[in-house]
Amino acid sequence: YKGMKDGDEQILMINGQDSNINMGYKSPAFTLSKNSYYLITFRALTENTDGFIAVGSANLSGNDILVKSVLSVYTDGNWAEYTFLVETDKINDVSANLELWLGSKNGTKSFGAVFFDDVNVYKLSQNAFSTMVKANQSNDNFALCNMNTSVFGEQFTNSDFEQNTLVGWEVIA
Repeated sequence: YKGMKDGDEQILMINGQDSNINMGYKSPAFTLSKNSYYLITFRALTENTDGFIAVGSANLSGNDILVKSVLSVYTDGNWAEYTFLVETDKINDVSANLELWLGSKNGTKSFGAVFFDDVNVYKLSQNAFSTMVKANQSNDNFALCNMNTSVFGEQFTNSDFEQNTLVGWEVIA
């Protein structure tokens, strides 16, 4: 197979042929800066074999929140674009990887082959990120990862802090 772009012959092929396997490749680490927005895209093609449907998957890895970002890849012999949109937290940079699979990381196996091409990572403005989230909400080839976690956990309200004790708090002076 040729890549999506003319002259591009560097693509990742994971081929199980007639074997029912799960196999993946992990990218080198890349940094997602704190308080930022990212678009991660790639193109994929699945090729069925002997009546068996080929399926692949892609996921982000690097921390506990990223690993929840998973895309199922099935294209029935046509190239398709897949998208992760990531909002990082306000405190820490994150080291991330993109994992590309025939089958899946969680053990799902597949016959056939999957091809991956044109992997890109773009930093976005908040406005561009919001626009892309809205535009992709009904897109099956899209996953959103919000790493923004609350520093305080659940919100609390106490209009008279000096006279009332919050649940779990102890007056020490």
